[in-house]
Amino acid sequence: MRQESPQLNTLVLQRSAYLEDASFSDLEGFDYLQSQSRVRIGHGTFEASSFRSVTIGPRSFVGQKAFAGLQNLSLLTLNANVGLSTEAFHGCSRLRMLVLKGAIGRIAISAFSGCDNLRLVALSYECFTWLRASSVNVRRLIRLRIMLPRCRFVLVPPRPSRCIDLKAFRRFGGQGAIGLKVVQGQSSRPLASLSI
Repeated sequence: MRQESPQLNTLVLQRSAYLEDASFSDLEGFDYLQSQSRVRIGHGTFEASSFRSVTIGPRSFVGQKAFAGLQNLSLLTLNANVGLSTEAFHGCSRLRMLVLKGAIGRIAISAFSGCDNLRLVALSYECFTWLRASSVNVRRLIRLRIMLPRCRFVLVPPRPSRCIDLKAFRRFGGQGAIGLKVVQGQSSRPLASLSI
């Protein structure tokens, strides 16, 4: 896997760390935050900072209101098993896209409260593989779907030339199926399905 080099205005967290509560609130001058390993981000740590894009490393935890009020944030990437506390991204009004890479961690029901422009959740192929492993995993996706009713859920396969659209859930409460389709222009064909 090719490692992308960070931009000059990027704050990179390369090692496991614990960031104290409110330690970097109102941080200016950085457009990107990249966490490449496990990190625990305390309550209000980056509140009202200037990030446009945030990538959280695998097995990390984001505390209450850690990224609340980021007015420039438009893209959020969560690696495998990232936990989000209450109102972790509260009031990020420009957040438009959430990318999930791998297993979906525990996400508080109000983690994205006030993110009114969040319309797209992109699932990596690794996330799709994790979902197929167990119906318990699918329930985490259903919970996220209930939390974000306005969002369109899309599966992005390894090759960027094709995109898979997640069909609306038929039933909730342990019944139903999720249908995935490859979308190519106006025609689509079934690719796979998950049952819960």
